[in-house]
Amino acid sequence: MITQEDEIKMMAKVMAHRNPIIDRLDRQTEKWIRKYGHTIDKSGHLKSMEQHCEYALEEATDLIVYLEDLKAKVIRLERRESKLIEAIGLIEDRAKEGLDDEDRYGQERALQIILQRCQQLERALYEEN
Repeated sequence: MITQEDEIKMMAKVMAHRNPIIDRLDRQTEKWIRKYGHTIDKSGHLKSMEQHCEYALEEATDLIVYLEDLKAKVIRLERRESKLIEAIGLIEDRAKEGLDDEDRYGQERALQIILQRCQQLERALYEEN
């Protein structure tokens, strides 16, 4: 019988980001060993608790810088996406104005092509950032 604790442990092991986190930890540990000859807990690199705190604060500051840069890129992408969605809506509205049923089929096909192109542009924008 599987206990609730066993179920929790199994769920934790299939978390979407678990493997990349473990891989990153392994890479960082290997980097420490190459640099200091031991893992961080045995390296003696940081002699006092104050040094540990200072080092952690420096790392946290770097993290803040990276997150602020990422946030700025996300905001730019969201603005571009919003503009694309607005443009697509305008194109659709204008394309549908004054069309009869026969024209509507050809126009819908043209809209599909335009939409595909907009999606390609959107993907290119995401890859750019």
